[in-house]
Amino acid sequence: MNHRKRTLTVFLASALVLVGGYGAIWWVWSDATTSESADELFEEYLAAHARGELALAASHLTRLLKTDSSSVIYAIRAKVYQDMGELDEAVSDVTAAIDRHPESGTEQQSKILANYYYSRAILYVRLSKADLAMADLTRTIAANPEHWIALGERARLKVNAGDDAGAIVDTTLSLEIQEDALQYQLRGLANNRLARYKAALADYEKALSTWNSGAVTYDPEQSGFFYASLASFLAMCPDSEFRDGNRALQLAKTACEQSDWQDAAYLSTLAAAYAENGDFETAIKWQESAIEKSEKGPVLDWHRRRLSLLRDGKPLREHGEAIDYARLHSR
Repeated sequence: MNHRKRTLTVFLASALVLVGGYGAIWWVWSDATTSESADELFEEYLAAHARGELALAASHLTRLLKTDSSSVIYAIRAKVYQDMGELDEAVSDVTAAIDRHPESGTEQQSKILANYYYSRAILYVRLSKADLAMADLTRTIAANPEHWIALGERARLKVNAGDDAGAIVDTTLSLEIQEDALQYQLRGLANNRLARYKAALADYEKALSTWNSGAVTYDPEQSGFFYASLASFLAMCPDSEFRDGNRALQLAKTACEQSDWQDAAYLSTLAAAYAENGDFETAIKWQESAIEKSEKGPVLDWHRRRLSLLRDGKPLREHGEAIDYARLHSR
């Protein structure tokens, strides 16, 4: 295999994981064959992509498809369309990749197909088509039962849809394959909403310890998330057996520090912790700060409602606010 062909082979092998932004390279397209002209078109694509000329890069791939209409080329163009914000076109290309992929074959081919389905599922999520995303995630898992990230994403969609029991099943399966802080947090959220407080606390604790060990797929810039989630539970759990105002306060402060005191949700968590400790004056101050940093819309209304409760001297846990907070952080 010449240098150009080898470049194409390695690039194709990595392309599938780019559309969804997750996963690992599970395969190598070892039997890739292409003409010299196709090699040249692909190198023109690579050069255009490296320069950030995405429209030109897409056009090179379109020309390449006239001589090589393999599924993987469609998958690569789908990623380019995604980067351009043309999500419907990206969906169309991933669908073409799926249609051209062998229906049966080796385990390696099944994993490739699973990646295609997963890529399309993530695009559907971005298009707010949860039902279609859920269906593709189920297809992903059927094609590759070890796809723990697809299990976790399906769990997240189930949480958003109110299927907490289903989310617990999926996160548990995901965690049996790969330990991950976000999966523990999602399961804790589901257990919390089902009033399984002992299990919820264990999951929130495990999420934080797993995060600190480095086993996480969550955005590292949002490290305060796991501190805030546990702090929220300890400050607002309806069952007093599981509340710990002092620890909630320390965790909430850590979350705020790690976000440079700029995250409205974390500031609101800090307010809840102060309220749990009976310091409503300080709680009101931090809730007002949360409102200042919150964007307009439903979330701002949520923060204002919390402020009203605090001004009335009412702990947030007495008014279902812990559940609203969980929903806010499940997005």
